[in-house]
Order: sequence, then structure tokens, then C-alpha cells
Amino acid sequence: MASRVTIDVTPLKRALKQIGADTPKAIEAELEQMANRAAAAARSAVPVDEGTLRDSIRVEKDSPSRVVVLAGGADAAPYAGHIEYGTSRMGAQPFMRPAAVQAERELAQRMADAFRSAVEKVSEK
Repeated sequence: MASRVTIDVTPLKRALKQIGADTPKAIEAELEQMANRAAAAARSAVPVDEGTLRDSIRVEKDSPSRVVVLAGGADAAPYAGHIEYGTSRMGAQPFMRPAAVQAERELAQRMADAFRSAVEKVSEK
């Protein structure tokens, strides 16, 4: 005798259609907030001499679904990578990676919570 399991995702599809219009905007807003939190965490963790590297940490939006947290650059603090990863003459002092890891964890949890909440609202209707 065969064993059979049926999984019906029709209610989920219906819920996704109903929340679909607002979902991209909510994701974009959450993504930007997460990037700003990561930048703030990096600013508070970066070693400070004159503050140039700290002041160079910024958020740039590449597209509606992609933001980038940057530190340094050709004009300001070109040594950012040396601080983050170290060199043969000095040890690494990571400030961006720890901030990014924490932000990713928070974003995943917040997105899961927001999605769950949206599905529950639609399911109640």
C-alpha cells in the first residue's frame, strides 16, 4: 500500500497575492533600516584615530532590493580594508563584518516575523 501526503499551498498563494502589493515596499524599508543599523554598528566598532574612517562609513542604495554599507574609498580612508582585514604588519580589527553578520541575523528574523504577521492577517479575513 502506498503512503501519500498532500500539501496544499492554495491558502498561502492566496495570502501572498493579497499581501503582494505592500510587500516590496515593506521589504525595501526594512532593508534600508537594517543597512543603517549595520552602518551605525560599524561606526561604533571602528578604531578611531582622527575619525576619517568612521566618518566614511555610509549606506548606498544600488536598487530597490539592494543596499550596500561602505567604508573608505579612494578619497576618504583608502586604508579601510587594511584595518578590516589586517596586513602582514598589523592584525585585523574587523568592524564591518561583525556589523554585517548581526544585521543579517536581525533582518532574517524581522522579515520572517513580518511575513508571518502578514499571512496571519490575511488568514483571519
